[in-house]
Amino acid sequence: MVTGVIERLGQTLYCVSATLGPDGAVLAWRRKLMPTAMERLIWGQGDGATLQVAQTPLGPVSSAICWENYMPLLRVHLYGQRPVLHVAPTVDDRDVWLPTLQTIALEGAASSSAPVST
Repeated sequence: MVTGVIERLGQTLYCVSATLGPDGAVLAWRRKLMPTAMERLIWGQGDGATLQVAQTPLGPVSSAICWENYMPLLRVHLYGQRPVLHVAPTVDDRDVWLPTLQTIALEGAASSSAPVST
């Protein structure tokens, strides 16, 4: 499961994407690198230390939060970790979002053969 989380560290709030395993263990904890526009009034800026894919039973899973998906170097960093699935938690409901994610999936080859148990 991948879900959004609000993390508080001291006086700073971070927008986080958390990936949990089948047993509920935290497999990845991804802070958003750069809050977008007005978000900068609320959210802290991540430092890149959490840009690791989660190793899951389905294979490596990457996550980029909302507009991070439009950051080419962030995507390249994630692609280098060979994710089989890319998750993009967002509140963006515009029609352009689906083709954007389809492009990211093709660009990063995220739809390659992942071992899936049924």
